[in-house]
Amino acid sequence: RENFPDIYLHSFSPSEIVHLSAKTGLSYEEIIRMLKEAGLNSIPGASDLLVDRIRRIVSPKKSTVKQWCDVIRALEVNGMGSTATMTYGMGETLPEKIEHLDVIRSIQDETGILRAFIPWSFSPTNTGMEHVVPATGYDYLKIVAIARIFLDNIIYIQAGWLTEGLKLAQIALAMGANDMGGVLMEEVVVKATGIETRTNMDELVEIIRDSGKEPLLRDSEYRVV
Repeated sequence: RENFPDIYLHSFSPSEIVHLSAKTGLSYEEIIRMLKEAGLNSIPGASDLLVDRIRRIVSPKKSTVKQWCDVIRALEVNGMGSTATMTYGMGETLPEKIEHLDVIRSIQDETGILRAFIPWSFSPTNTGMEHVVPATGYDYLKIVAIARIFLDNIIYIQAGWLTEGLKLAQIALAMGANDMGGVLMEEVVVKATGIETRTNMDELVEIIRDSGKEPLLRDSEYRVV
C-alpha cells in the first residue's frame, strides 16, 4: 500500500474472513480492522448461494449463511463496503433462489453497505458436479429481472459478461442490469470450467451504446469518474 497508494484493494471473501477467525481466534471485526489498517479497501461479498441446504452439498467446508451475514455486519462496523453475488444452477429450487435474494435484501436493509448485486450461472464442466444441467440464458435474464424488482435497496445489478457472454450481458441491460463490471487482466476460476470470454473497454462502451444506454466510467466505489 505504501508503494502503490492509488491502487484500490478489493480482496478476500467472507469465507476467508471466517477461516482467518477460526485460525486466529480473533473476531471478524478485529480481522477486518487489521486488514483495513494494512491497506484493504473493501471485500467482495462472494455469496455463492445463501441457502444452507445447498451449501452443505456444494461447499460444506465454507461459511454458513449466518457467518456470511456476520461478516457483512463486521464490514459495516469497520466502515467498509461490499457486494453480493449469486451463483445459481446448482440444484436449488425456485423458492431457494428467492431465499437467497431475501437474505441479501435483509442484510442490505440492516447495513446498507452492498454496492452491487452480481448474479452468474454455475458452470459444471471440470467440477465435481458435471451431472448438473447448466442453466440457460433465459434463466439468467429471469434472475436479473426478478432481482431488479426484489432488491429494491441495491442500486447496481451487474451484467455478467464473463460467465454469460457479451451478447447476453447486453440483453441484460434491458432486463434491469445497469453495470457491466470491469475489464479483467487475468481470470482463472471461470476459465477452469472451459469458459473464456474476453473483452476490452472500447468493446464494452460499444455494447452499452448499442443497447441504447449511456456508458459511464466508474471507480471501485461506484463513483462516476
